[in-house]
Amino acid sequence: NFRLAGLVSNGFLSRYRVGVDLSPVMIELARQKFNAPNLRFVATSIEEFCSTAALGCETSAQPGAAEPHGPFDYIILSDVLGYFYDIAAVFEGLKAVCHPRTRIVMNFHSRLWSPLFAAAHALGLKRALPQLSWVTAEDVEGLLGLRGFEVVRRYPRVLLPKRFPLLSRCCNRFLAPLWPFRHFCVSNFVVARLPAPPFKAPPLVSVVCPCRNEAGNIAQIAERIPCMGAKTELLFVEGNSTDDTYARCVQAQTAHPE
Repeated sequence: NFRLAGLVSNGFLSRYRVGVDLSPVMIELARQKFNAPNLRFVATSIEEFCSTAALGCETSAQPGAAEPHGPFDYIILSDVLGYFYDIAAVFEGLKAVCHPRTRIVMNFHSRLWSPLFAAAHALGLKRALPQLSWVTAEDVEGLLGLRGFEVVRRYPRVLLPKRFPLLSRCCNRFLAPLWPFRHFCVSNFVVARLPAPPFKAPPLVSVVCPCRNEAGNIAQIAERIPCMGAKTELLFVEGNSTDDTYARCVQAQTAHPE
């Protein structure tokens, strides 16, 4: 029902990925369909997964195989928030598998569409689903804030869920982000993160100063730059000047070795 994915921070190739679902049958089907050395599937609840990650324990879903418990670069909760008994508790548990650069990406259906989904189910156009807890984007943002997360981005998507050639692409890609169409989208997307921890020591500051034909201003720039943080460095980027700007930069470096 939900997936946790850990990705390398310098590209799209995965270092390791973990798929988590409450159903052992779905996990077994996933293992048969996706077979990769850096991909693991765990049959458990998200609460149990996060608790074992916090304790550094190995899950019992794949005996003998060391399961990566994070932290993860990306955590994907796709269409599952409505199935959780306690969404705030899930967010609290996710802290065990997050680091300061982790992004939690979640999507969930808009409450506006709940009567249409019910009608589609009654007409046999949509398969039956378990009872959902319909939450709004504002609800999710508030619950994230209560658990110490901050929302990086929030946006609606999918204006036309049924597929029609060209029309679906036009509506979902170009009209969905625009007012007033975005208020009628099927899905809401929220991206969240933990706030960056405060600096343990004063930061180092670099000031980059591009200059071209600025020979008369170099000395004043070097003198007027205040000391910022634990240490300040001034970097002149000389742009092929026709005067003696480069020589003045060297002189400023000699005059201010600090």
